[in-house]
Amino acid sequence: MSPDEPTERERHDTALQEIIDSLAASGHGRSPDDLVRDLTERLHQQGLPAMPATWVRAVATQAAVGNPYVVSRLTAENVTIPQPETPDQPYGIA
Repeated sequence: MSPDEPTERERHDTALQEIIDSLAASGHGRSPDDLVRDLTERLHQQGLPAMPATWVRAVATQAAVGNPYVVSRLTAENVTIPQPETPDQPYGIA
């Protein structure tokens, strides 16, 4: 692998961040239960491993109010993440 090629972890985190950003953009006002189903389905469609239920619920709950979850420091630095709809509930870095 050349130094410019993303690592497996970088590819994983970027794909995961893109899914979460999409959910946050379209999820404002939707029920967390619907977003849990959507997130789980999108993870599977992208070939990403299942995530713990508590993590999925937390991400879905934030997406329901328009807040994207930040996957990692890498994605915070390299992916354009939408600003949270409710800035009084800042998102954290895992």
